Amino acid sequence: MVIIQIFGMGHVGSLLAYRCACEFDSLVYINDIDKEKLQSEEADLQQACLVEHLPSEVRLSNMVEEADIYVICANAPKKASAPDDRMELLAANAPIVMDIAHEIAKVRKEMSMTLIITNPSHTLAAEALDIIPFAVPTGNLLDNARLRMCRATGQHERPSIQEKYDLVKSGKGYTQFGAISEAVVYIRGYINGLESP
Repeated sequence: MVIIQIFGMGHVGSLLAYRCACEFDSLVYINDIDKEKLQSEEADLQQACLVEHLPSEVRLSNMVEEADIYVICANAPKKASAPDDRMELLAANAPIVMDIAHEIAKVRKEMSMTLIITNPSHTLAAEALDIIPFAVPTGNLLDNARLRMCRATGQHERPSIQEKYDLVKSGKGYTQFGAISEAVVYIRGYINGLESP
């Protein structure tokens, strides 16, 4: 059984916890600063496991547990207008991610992996590597694919792409399923590595 701990139970964290419970024989710890929301998420996920007869278990946690995989989805509360500047995102989210990384460092297993979905994930993962090994930025494949498509076609203002991008920037969707799918690929690879001789 793989032990996974997810920090931040917004859209991405909640959906990822559900996917992990469905796809892996796992114990999933969930953590969020909003304790009322956390209890609701735990009850919902536990009921889903029962209904679907899943071997996985979901538990809430107020601390960092010893786990195989950590996933940091936690971020600063979004303002009415999401910041466009990546430096603003970094300034808002770095203290949260680094605090979690310091707590992980105290209890982590030697070969544990930490996925960072919080933006800007590449910069935050690079900073986290000073605290914990195996910090991996995730959730970027979909954004990168869109950027490559825009560059390849030379149509940066094509309405279908621009409208979706604007919705993403305003926090109204499209990237959460892509980010979760990318994280699941990493988790599956990690588990396969543990099971190989």
